[in-house]
Amino acid sequence: MNDEKEFQLDEVNLNGAAKWLLKNSWIALFVGISVALLASVFMKATYQPEYTSSVTFAISSTVDSNNVYNNLDMALDLTNVFQEVFQSEIMLTTVQNYLNRTSLDCSIETQVIEETNLMILSVTASSPADAFQIIKALIECHPLISENVFSNAILQIIDSPYVPFSPSNPLEIRPIQLKLGGIAGILVVGILIVIFLFRGTIMTEKGAKNHLDSTLLGVINYERKNKTIKTMMHNTNKCLLIGSPMVSYIFTENLNKVAIKLSFAMKKCDAKSILFTSVTENEGKTTMAANFALSLASMGYKVLIVDCDLKKPAMYKVFDIPKDKVDDFVPVIQNDLVDEKAENKKSGYELTEAKQNHNLKLALNSVSYQDSDTYIHGNGMKAFLEKYRDEMDYIIVDVPPLSASVDTEEIADLVDASVLVIRRDKVKIQYLNDGIDQLSGRKAVLLGYVLNGMNKASFNKCYGYGYKYGYGKKYGYQKYYGYRNSQNQAKEENHGTV
Repeated sequence: MNDEKEFQLDEVNLNGAAKWLLKNSWIALFVGISVALLASVFMKATYQPEYTSSVTFAISSTVDSNNVYNNLDMALDLTNVFQEVFQSEIMLTTVQNYLNRTSLDCSIETQVIEETNLMILSVTASSPADAFQIIKALIECHPLISENVFSNAILQIIDSPYVPFSPSNPLEIRPIQLKLGGIAGILVVGILIVIFLFRGTIMTEKGAKNHLDSTLLGVINYERKNKTIKTMMHNTNKCLLIGSPMVSYIFTENLNKVAIKLSFAMKKCDAKSILFTSVTENEGKTTMAANFALSLASMGYKVLIVDCDLKKPAMYKVFDIPKDKVDDFVPVIQNDLVDEKAENKKSGYELTEAKQNHNLKLALNSVSYQDSDTYIHGNGMKAFLEKYRDEMDYIIVDVPPLSASVDTEEIADLVDASVLVIRRDKVKIQYLNDGIDQLSGRKAVLLGYVLNGMNKASFNKCYGYGYKYGYGKKYGYQKYYGYRNSQNQAKEENHGTV
């Protein structure tokens, strides 16, 4: 099927998109704040305060002073003349000589008040003293120039100049910060939306059917852990098992539907043993295996769970068994690898009965075996599984993720069937299909995949589940698919799954 990153609206989960954006909103917030701070630093570094002093003149004529205010046209002509005079090169040269300066670092502006004979003269300079001194010089020097231009004009000061105490161009950082920071944040949100749409992961059931090279066995909706304030405060993070009062009805029904479909598929291919795995950790395969076993046990079948995730055993945590009470089965399979007289030979191993259902037996271990391939490759594991094949109706094997260990592929040659657990929006489609190909190439029949942690496309309340544990530095995608630690792209929430 198509593994390329294609964007189709019907394959986008709106609820998941909203949660993903909310989870990564800190990026937009961080960029927005950073841009705002950088804008503030830049503005302060480049800011040059300017100070403006101004004077208001009333312009009249000595020819007929009684009619000046009645003849606005004449007054307007006079003000226009003086507007040019104050901004002329001759005036600037005269002021320079008056102040004994070689240049004037200022700007001179004139403004005529509409429909009046009033003119405002303003001088803007880099310091309050310069602005005031220059405007005073203009007032003193203008008669020398204006008499040669218009000897009949009179300038009367209406509003005297003053020394400015505050800049005429105040530094208003906050509005610019908000504007630039907001624009940057919106751009980042847009980029995040594009990234989400082209993540190349499974977000919906339709997307899985369109892109995965296997059969969909069922969908498990998202089930929230720690639903009460008490459990949130204590962060119990216990695994969600069917039959528990903490799980919802729809969660239990979904699991039972998957169990019935799986058991039917197993009978169809005459399979008694089945392994549960995933491409990466925290996708829900351990919890799925445990709940599948409980569902079968509740139907009256004799079921055995074997925890073959020898590097990171977790099944004893799922069934809430204290670590010191776990009877490790690994020494049993180790017997076939050593001499019968060896000190580590163990006999008389008894399966642990699950307290949730007496039909369910457990073969557990709580010790991490970094050389797990030594035990898996030998005849011990095969003999162990064969020993209970006649005693049990079903044998369910929990194995490591495909990207974490070669043990999974080895065990896939020892059991009858396999199931891939896929968590929504967790692993790229390319690597999911690589995992499907790996399982398809073994002796065990790949029955299909189960979608875990799914939710509706609307923003309604949804469900999901899981049990979380992690792999150390020795585990990584680089062992299989050539990319390193890409699983860190999204850490699981407090209620994440295995």
